[in-house]
Amino acid sequence: RTGDCYGCGVALQTDFPDVSGYVPLLEYQTKKHHRQLTGALLCARCGDLSHGHMVNAVAGQGGARVGAGLITPIQLRDSLMHIREKKALVVKVVDATDFHGCFLNKVRDVVGS
Repeated sequence: RTGDCYGCGVALQTDFPDVSGYVPLLEYQTKKHHRQLTGALLCARCGDLSHGHMVNAVAGQGGARVGAGLITPIQLRDSLMHIREKKALVVKVVDATDFHGCFLNKVRDVVGS
């Protein structure tokens, strides 16, 4: 498939509803027909977030179990480790209404000091 979600930037796909970047096939085909795949389509996850629904991305956070479309806390930590080698400002943002679901422990250990 072509196109990226304008919310999160993930590549769009129409095959697996539980995986990141999912867009219903009819919606995708309509946008493709009108040449609106760039900057005009939200994946299902971003669409849910924009309508105020709670969405988990990390397994174990907020009680979410490991499943398709979720990464494990270890995978999340591994994906952030490259930041240790760069000079960067890391801002930790948490949702006060879902603190347990969005809080990543020991961020400083992951990204450095």
